[in-house]
Amino acid sequence: MGDWRTDAAATSLATSWAVEGGHFFSSPSWASIVQGLGCEPAFAWSEERQSGLLVPVFKKGPVRLGFLGFPVGATALSGVMAETYAAEGAALAQRLRLDLIRSNRSIRAEDVGAGLRLPDVWLDKLPGWRLENSARLAKDMAHARRAARAVVISLDIPGPLEFHRLYSELVQARNGRVRYGPEYFTRLFATASGSSSVVVAQARDASGQFLGASVLAMDAKVGYYLHSAVLPAARPMGISDLLLERLIIAAQERGMEHFNFMVSPPGQAGLVRYKKKWGNRESVVLARDTAGTLLGQAAVAAIGWMARWRSRSS
Repeated sequence: MGDWRTDAAATSLATSWAVEGGHFFSSPSWASIVQGLGCEPAFAWSEERQSGLLVPVFKKGPVRLGFLGFPVGATALSGVMAETYAAEGAALAQRLRLDLIRSNRSIRAEDVGAGLRLPDVWLDKLPGWRLENSARLAKDMAHARRAARAVVISLDIPGPLEFHRLYSELVQARNGRVRYGPEYFTRLFATASGSSSVVVAQARDASGQFLGASVLAMDAKVGYYLHSAVLPAARPMGISDLLLERLIIAAQERGMEHFNFMVSPPGQAGLVRYKKKWGNRESVVLARDTAGTLLGQAAVAAIGWMARWRSRSS
């Protein structure tokens, strides 16, 4: 446990493992994409686990913050208990001279641990999934096909700035923070144009107006519902459903065994209900910060205080 290496040889082993095993979120391609968010990517290799991982490192003021897998938990640490996960994170924080390392991992009911719990929805047994298996989905999709007869759903890639503009408008309308900038989407969509790991579905009306798009990323045998943005005026037509169905079919066609709808931020019950409509399994993701330095300990305390203050104020 905790035998992570981050030297040049470890980087070579980790990137080879990622590329050969289809671990997209640990790959050099994903590292290049998340650099568009302003991070410094670092690779680590564990000889004991024969696995690698990518740790994006961000600078937040004086604090060096790393992610133990981004946007999902590290494949190399799947299934381990809370204390083991924390110990592995602490070891990596020391290797990479991080003040904080943040993890997002799926947890079992008996292994709760401390941290922020976020709802997570899955579609398991993906190869056997059929729309007709759910009466509600079949009804909603029949409505969408009627209402959007003139809409073209395709796997053509929209302009990254076009998508970013819509995404930003939707986030700001909910008083949220725009976390992904135009450079990130430019890199992501460029990867989609020549990669089997990223698929983009878009919707346009008969005049060519952009109505929205959704993004699928595939890591190992799991398809991830990475991003989606749809014009509010187009939602009553069921555009979100049509785009999501196209991505699920794309994941099936590419041999994925599971489809993950990604965690939902706190306070978005409507989004969770929408994902449950499509999924067949629910789980919980535990978001947790582990300090690597005294500065990191102070940051963890400050983050906890702010979270409690927001909870009391809401």
